[in-house]
Amino acid sequence: MKFSIALISILFISLQPAFGTETDRQIKEAKQAYSKKNFSISIDIYNNAIQSEKNNPSLYFNLGLSYKADKQFAKAIWAFEKTLKLKPNDNEAIQLINACYLELDSSSTWSSNEGTFMRKLFAFGSNFWSLSAIIYSVLCALFIIRMRQMKNVSRKKLHLSLAVFSGVLLLFSVYVASAGSEFEKSHDYAIVVEAKVPTYKEASLKNDDTTSFVLQPGSKVEIVKWNKSGRSAIKTLEGKQVYVGSGVARI
Repeated sequence: MKFSIALISILFISLQPAFGTETDRQIKEAKQAYSKKNFSISIDIYNNAIQSEKNNPSLYFNLGLSYKADKQFAKAIWAFEKTLKLKPNDNEAIQLINACYLELDSSSTWSSNEGTFMRKLFAFGSNFWSLSAIIYSVLCALFIIRMRQMKNVSRKKLHLSLAVFSGVLLLFSVYVASAGSEFEKSHDYAIVVEAKVPTYKEASLKNDDTTSFVLQPGSKVEIVKWNKSGRSAIKTLEGKQVYVGSGVARI
């Protein structure tokens, strides 16, 4: 039995480098295409690589660079926003988003309600801080129980101090977990990737009754109802709900 486990472990370790080979090869090809200014090729390669690694912020970041170099600024914003969703403290992605907005409209700027410090905390994920809150609550309770059992005054004070310290960390973890959860929810929007997208009053493709409202590239919208084959219902950040054709916005 031990021999079998050891053999499986050796095989797993020996095969590990092969698991990343395909993605590594794709990244190498994409970088070569990018260096030769074949941006459309590098874009295709990164999009293919993302299909197998959808939670890799580096792939989205490099895809964003390729889109930006190809002057597809709205799609570059989408890629950099995906980077930030997976890696909230990526300051370079923030700068590039702002640069893309300026390219689309010199009067547009990108702003964030979160500072650098909070973004670094959010990078751990709300689940991490929720678990931390549970651990500190247990520690706080244990220190209080131990304090009540102690007869030595100095030891009582020590355990009281540790209980207070654990309580402070508990409150801090709860706050960051809550703020992190809101941060993740606030990034559940789509980016308009096409230029001057027309909007419609109804979902039916048979009705071509357009509205006077036109979506600008790079703008953020909330997906109310996603429809792959027909029109999707979206809501702007100002609260206006309209319908758009498929493929004009990316989550």
